[in-house]
This record gives sequence, C-alpha cells and structure tokens, in this order.
Amino acid sequence: MQYAVGRGGNRFGVSILWEESSGRNQEVRLEEFPHDRDDRDMNRFFLDLLEPTFGREITYNWEEGRQEVEVGGVWALPEGSQMGIKMRFEEGRPRVRIAYTNSGSRKELRGRRRADLRQKWSGWRGEIAIEHRLTSNWYLRPELGWASQKWEAAVRQRDVPESAGGVLLDLLELGDGEGRWQGLDLKLRGTWDQSGRFRAEWVLGWGRSTFSGEGKGTTPVLGFSLRTLPISHRGEMELSGDIVSRTGSFKVKREWKRFGLDVGAMAAHAEIGARVWGEGEMEFGLSVNPIRKVLPYDLELYRFLLIPSAQVSDWGCLEYEITQYLVELAQRGKPREKHPGEKIQGGTSHRLTLKYLL
Repeated sequence: MQYAVGRGGNRFGVSILWEESSGRNQEVRLEEFPHDRDDRDMNRFFLDLLEPTFGREITYNWEEGRQEVEVGGVWALPEGSQMGIKMRFEEGRPRVRIAYTNSGSRKELRGRRRADLRQKWSGWRGEIAIEHRLTSNWYLRPELGWASQKWEAAVRQRDVPESAGGVLLDLLELGDGEGRWQGLDLKLRGTWDQSGRFRAEWVLGWGRSTFSGEGKGTTPVLGFSLRTLPISHRGEMELSGDIVSRTGSFKVKREWKRFGLDVGAMAAHAEIGARVWGEGEMEFGLSVNPIRKVLPYDLELYRFLLIPSAQVSDWGCLEYEITQYLVELAQRGKPREKHPGEKIQGGTSHRLTLKYLL
C-alpha cells in the first residue's frame, strides 16, 4: 500500500509492504559422509554415526513473513535541482521445519525425526540524494546510503523420544546464534534522457561494511556408549570482518512506437577480510584443533541484462527479462587451484511480465 502527496515541486510518500512466502517438500541429498583414515575413535564416536542418525535425504518446509515500512520525500532546490531523503524499516521471521530419518542402533531413537529452525532479522536503511540538472537532457545525482541489520536464530528438536522411565533420550535445544551487519555506500549516478525515447544511465559506487556473528550448537544424540552414555558433541564459533566494494554499471533503454529494449551490464569487485574463531567440545576423549584464521578473499561479480518488450494492445505490454550472472571467489594472495572436473558457473534468471492498464 502506497500513498503520496505533492505540492509545488515537493513530494512526500509512505509505503507499507506485507509479504508471505513458503516452500513445501524441499529436499537435500547428501552424497558422501566424512571418514577418518587414521583415527578410529573419531570414526566410532562421531563420523560413522552421522549417516545412520540423519540419513542421506533430508526434507524441509519453509515459510517467511516480512514487513516493510518506507517513508521519503523530495524537495525542490534552486536551479532545477532536487534533494531526496528516504528511510526504510523491515523485519522478517523465516522458519524452516526439517525432517530426517534416524536408522541408528538404539531402537528408541529410530524413525522419522523433526527439528525447527526459527530465525528473526530486522534492519533499517537510510538514503539521501541530490540531483543536479546539468543540461536539458543531462542529470547528475550523488547518493549516500547507510544501513544496519541484525539476525537471530535457534534450532529446537520436536518429538524427542523418552525412555520407559520418562527420561528424555535426546536434546531439545540444538543451538542458537546471532549476527550484525552495518554498512555505508556512496554512488554517483549520471543520466541522459532524450524525450523519453532514449535513456542512458551509468553508476559508479563504493561501499564499506562490517559484520560480526557468534553461535553455538550441539549435535542430537548420535547413539549410546555402554548402553547408557549418550554420544553428543558441541562447538562454538565467532566470525567478524569487513567488506570493501567497488562497482560500475550502465543501462540503455530505447523505445520505438510499439517495441522497447533495455540493455545493461554491471561489474563489481569486493575485498573481504574475515576472522574466524572456532572451538569444538568433543566427548569420549576426542579432540579437534581449534580454528584461528584470518581469511582475505576477493569476490568478482558480473551481471548482464537484456529486456525486450512489446505493446500487444492499447491496454497491455509484454516484457521478457533475461539476466546472466558470473561470480568467482578466490583467496587473496594464493594462486587458484582448479580441480579436475571443477566448473565455475554463474546463474541465469528469466522473467515474463504482462503489464496492463485498468
């Protein structure tokens, strides 16, 4: 729902968005489970218990509700310039219901098992821009944006079995975590508009953001030792870092009497510096090396866009959009090793839209 009002070159608007989405009977197939060639105890009390606990096919359903409120305004400045300010607040609550089959040695643990992954994220973003009219066709607009987001998650098992004496044989709470992100970005946008029939736009951008997160988790009971001692392992992790990105893009729109064509491309480079700390709490005498790493990465992203459109009648327009993505992530300072059979691919999206006047 949107509402806007304007007077004397000034405009103010507010919009409210409510969205629900879901997916049913999704499936993950696990091709291979890890196995240690030398450490027999690690296999006995951990690795060899993973496959009978979870199986090779894990199914899940997901649903998400999202709300968004956006408020903004545009004010006229001298010499045909304009200034705009916009604030957006949003919140989402994704939920994933996971199901797997336990086929382990303990009869009480066997069968179809379920767990819930509940998440909550919230954030806001502010933007300010000033548009200058250089000539009758040329516009230049610098933009400044800043944003913040927070994320929380927790995993809880359902239908935990009990012993004959009423004692729970598995764990209810499997883990929780939270994360934060903050960012600042600058853009310089140039536009050339010729009577609405030909429009060209280019954008140069720079951004910097920081992120951090921590979480802890435990496996469900993988089995029992000496018939009574439950086997379960725990761990915790912390992640922090920063991202510096640079982008460049252009888009050209050409319209004829009944046809239109949009062509665009974008290239982005990001330098990611991540610091990872991890600690495992293993039982039955098992031990793992703690994780203490600083990981610098370079991310390259390319996008190509093609949108032909046609006016099919006086009331309707048919539009077809195809977008091709190419992406590569590599650790900085190390030559990339391509393994046999490995392929680097992006993704292609297609969208067909029918627009019509009421």
